Amino acid sequence: AAEPLRAPEGGDDLRREVGFYDLALGLVREGRTKLAALGEPVKRPADFFCEMIKSDAHMAKVKEALVVQQKKMAAVDKRKAKQHQKKYAKAVQAEKVAAKAAKKKDEIRKIDDWRKESKQRRGDALRKDGDDDDAPP
Repeated sequence: AAEPLRAPEGGDDLRREVGFYDLALGLVREGRTKLAALGEPVKRPADFFCEMIKSDAHMAKVKEALVVQQKKMAAVDKRKAKQHQKKYAKAVQAEKVAAKAAKKKDEIRKIDDWRKESKQRRGDALRKDGDDDDAPP
């Protein structure tokens, strides 16, 4: 027989599972060797049907539970994608509003600058006309 299984220190589950697997694999190989030496068949016949441990009704319930879980996960993913899309659309809309406000502010500034220039030009023109009137003939 194979050497006894020793539990790993620190509760390492993966190493324990690998130990179980290695132990089972070693014992199966040893058993196959002994069966071959005795001349016993190791494989099942092609027409052999085995009984399932769990009933078909139970497996249907398990499958249904898996389908429900997948649907829930899909709904959660869809909801997250929708929330992300909403946030993105809100950010784009805020950016558009900010750009529109900046454009409006710039246009108002341009109009104010034009008014100042226009007023200054009219004032300069009036002063020139006024200076000509005061000049001696």
